[in-house]
Amino acid sequence: MANEISVSMHAGSGKNAIENLDKIKRCDLHNNRKYKNNRNEEIDLSKSKYNITLKGTKNITDDIKKFYKEEFGEAVHKYNEKQKDERRKIVDYLEKVNKERNNIAVEFILQIGDKQDWQDVSMEDKVKTKDIFEKAIGILEKRGIKTVNASLHLDETSPHLHLIAVPVVENQKRGLEKQVSQRQILTLKTLYEVRKEVEETFLQEYNKIYGTSKELKRGSEIEEHLTVENYKDTKKVLEVTKKYGDKKELKRQLEIDLSELDKDIKKVKNEIEAKKEEQSKMTKLELELDAVIKEKERIKSEKIKTKEKIEEEQKIVDKEIIELQKQLDSDEELSFMMYAELQEKNKDLKEKIENLKNEINSKEELEKQLKSNNNEVFRLKEDIEKSNEKILEYQTRINNINSELEAKKKEQEKSEKELKELNEEKIKNANEETQKVIENRRRIEADLEIKKKEEKEYQDKLDKTKEKIKELEKANNIENEKLQEMMKNKTPAFNIQSDYKDFLEEIIEKKVTKFGIFTSWNYGNFEDISLKYLDKDDKLVNLKNELPFNANRYVKGLEITESIDDRENIIEKNYIYN
Repeated sequence: MANEISVSMHAGSGKNAIENLDKIKRCDLHNNRKYKNNRNEEIDLSKSKYNITLKGTKNITDDIKKFYKEEFGEAVHKYNEKQKDERRKIVDYLEKVNKERNNIAVEFILQIGDKQDWQDVSMEDKVKTKDIFEKAIGILEKRGIKTVNASLHLDETSPHLHLIAVPVVENQKRGLEKQVSQRQILTLKTLYEVRKEVEETFLQEYNKIYGTSKELKRGSEIEEHLTVENYKDTKKVLEVTKKYGDKKELKRQLEIDLSELDKDIKKVKNEIEAKKEEQSKMTKLELELDAVIKEKERIKSEKIKTKEKIEEEQKIVDKEIIELQKQLDSDEELSFMMYAELQEKNKDLKEKIENLKNEINSKEELEKQLKSNNNEVFRLKEDIEKSNEKILEYQTRINNINSELEAKKKEQEKSEKELKELNEEKIKNANEETQKVIENRRRIEADLEIKKKEEKEYQDKLDKTKEKIKELEKANNIENEKLQEMMKNKTPAFNIQSDYKDFLEEIIEKKVTKFGIFTSWNYGNFEDISLKYLDKDDKLVNLKNELPFNANRYVKGLEITESIDDRENIIEKNYIYN
């Protein structure tokens, strides 16, 4: 029906099970189109560039090796730690499974629709099936079937996915905690559940992507027992059946194709076995040993045959001697001639016997040599076993070193991360400190500018005060001169205000010649003002009576001095009056 579409899933088994790395290489050749000659008419190599690798790389062999190392590395390490006997330790789990010829992986082929469903669909729309087939990875993953490589083929009549996965079982009590186990994971129940979920998910995604409402086409036209490798050939034949309807002819052609395929498989297997025999030194030595043993048995057999032959000939000679003796007895005339002939025969027989004995001795010598060769072969086998043990020991050490290097690498990465974070923190703090310094500098410069302005203002005020004092002094000079003259002449009419009388009389009595007004400033701020009195020798004179500050208008001769006390940071401005 037009509104139906098929969904199919097949897992490799039997002849097409992935038993070893050689099978992985064959998968890599096909899935990644690494062959030069294409015999499959369904494949259009010009469209192979549109094929998509959903998981893994373009080298499935590298992918499987990496997967085994990452997935089982920790379990192998824990297992080896428990082993006291070095020979029981596992150096390479993949190599161990490969040698034991247990299935190292399984290949799934998943497809939605057939040739008729996709023949008028553009490549752009076919590429959208990527979102459909990606769902299979998660469906398998949650059942312990972990995907190593997934290749989506868009260069054939209908899009389909080749998925290489490893069934992983965990929490095992015997052997490794985590192992490869197709028997425990890929049960009929699990395969049924996977198939059902794949059908439902693929159909749902198809309708969502292409905006259709198709239903699942029921009934599989391909038998479940067919292997993955034969699946595509069988599907091609079924398409021909639909077209022509000749099922009997189809069956015969199918059997021929499968027979040819089996022959090719056997041929490849034979070639692989031949290469393995050439590459295996141990196998070569065993073959040599078998040849030596066979040669020894052959010589032994020939020796027995030779002895039997000698005994047989000896019997014949004895018989002839008896017959000749009889003739000699019966015919004395011929006895001499017969005797001579007999002697000649005896001589020939003795030579033959001697030659046979020499031959036997030669064969015994050869047998000794073979025995020596056998001993040498056994010795070589022992050396090889010791070498294998040594290699195993080195491989274990290498494995341990790799583990240590991995740990050190992680530790180094951690240290580098901490160092990076520390440097970032230092840089951040330094930037903050720099910002603070810049802000402080700006603030200090602003404060300094303010202080300079204040200092200038105070200096201006001070200059104005000095000018005012000078003006006052100049204005009062006349009165001061008159007062001095009156005091000098002791004019009776001299009468001074009572506020200054005692002061003037005391300074005259104590011979005060100078007095000063001392002012103190601290960074531009006025702090104190005081009067000090000096005699003609500039010695300090203590007075009982103080002169009020306003009396300076009666004092003559202003002299200004300045002193700086750096220790107290005080600037004194002193005004000395003579």
